[in-house]
Amino acid sequence: MGEAIRRSRQEHGWTQAFLAEQAGLSPNYIARLERGELGPSLFVANRICGALAIDLEVLVTPGTGTVPTRKTTTKRRALTG
Repeated sequence: MGEAIRRSRQEHGWTQAFLAEQAGLSPNYIARLERGELGPSLFVANRICGALAIDLEVLVTPGTGTVPTRKTTTKRRALTG
């Protein structure tokens, strides 16, 4: 989520301090979020999204190619009653 915040902030051309001001948060908190040291609460995530004028989905949806897909080798059998 931190990378998504950073990417959205940079697309706006904003500094961490400016985003913090717009969202009513501290610049240090924004920096820690972007580094992945903290995960924002839903309330904080909504404030950040409001400041950036983006949907919450942008923060919680993994970017293309960032999450490897895992293949399962276990076959599932139908349950019989």
